[in-house]
Amino acid sequence: MSFPQNPHQNPNQPNPQPSYQSAGSQQPGQPGSQQVRSNPETAFRPERVTSGTRTGIRAVIAIVAALAVLLPLSFGGTMFAQALQTRHYETSESFTPGAAGLLVDVPTGVVDISTTTATAAQVNVEYNGTKHQPDLTIEEDADGRTVISVSRVAGRTFGPAGDLRVDVQVPEEMAEKIQLEARSQVSAVYIAGQFDQVRAFSDLGAIDTEGLTTRELTIETNTGVVELSGRHEIVNVTADRGTINGEALTVTDQLTALTDAGTIDIGLSTEAVPASGIDLATSFGSVDLRVPRLSDVPGADADGYLVNTAGNGTADVNIDTIRDGHGKTVVPISIRSTSGAIAVDYVSGNTSGELSDQDADDQDPDDTDGDDPDATGNGS
Repeated sequence: MSFPQNPHQNPNQPNPQPSYQSAGSQQPGQPGSQQVRSNPETAFRPERVTSGTRTGIRAVIAIVAALAVLLPLSFGGTMFAQALQTRHYETSESFTPGAAGLLVDVPTGVVDISTTTATAAQVNVEYNGTKHQPDLTIEEDADGRTVISVSRVAGRTFGPAGDLRVDVQVPEEMAEKIQLEARSQVSAVYIAGQFDQVRAFSDLGAIDTEGLTTRELTIETNTGVVELSGRHEIVNVTADRGTINGEALTVTDQLTALTDAGTIDIGLSTEAVPASGIDLATSFGSVDLRVPRLSDVPGADADGYLVNTAGNGTADVNIDTIRDGHGKTVVPISIRSTSGAIAVDYVSGNTSGELSDQDADDQDPDDTDGDDPDATGNGS
């Protein structure tokens, strides 16, 4: 007896026949033997893949493999084509900064503003990319300031599709007397040298003041990183969403750094302390401040630090502080963090080395010296 062929079975395979199982030790066909025949309709057979399904799977695999090869080749070909079409543009112009100041307006790219020993001010623009070259204009605004503008380059201005760099050099004798303002949208701005006043504004990017000396420094950014250094009388930094860093920063009068969402990490130098105080605040983020020991600051005219902290996180004040500044010259420090830790340390990272309670100069952190019961290292 033959059975109908399974519709999922390969037609080249032989048609399976039913199997028999004997009961006991008797052989089939012997008297008393019982033959048990498996039902081909209920016997388990794994469902086989048809030739059509197998062909479809192979087609999908072939398409995926082709895409895996073609996509990198296509991307590489695009990059190669862009490299072949890269244009190089470079121009330089001399200018004389107006008495009212200098404004550098570069929407995108890398901006480097510095002083020079040369007698003439100069701006250099260099562009390598696949877009149309930027336009450079130098004019005077209604306030009498010299305005240097570089038009925005469509597309990327960093990487293979574009590389824009603007260098502005101002003679040192001129820079010491003028007010400098730098405006950018998506840029990296570097400012160095000695200027009377510097104001820098950015929507997105980085602002670096390494090697900068000013009477007053003001920085505002929506989203980005601010790197502070140099020597200044007054520093005001505001960031909506960003990080404010400072290392070996010298401020002689007032230091203010505020951010809505971001961290503040500032270390002062031993050259001076902000006589009018330090004000640091963030809504979401940590605040780390490192100050010099007053004994290490030449000519420091202060009896100690007066520290006030506020926030929902931890506050670790590991410097010698004065609880009550009445009748004393103090350096006020105010730090606030709605959600984040606060830490105040010495620039060396250590507390005062005099812990014997025998000193009379407020340099111990234990509040039990006889000459000043208001000295403490726990902060307030």
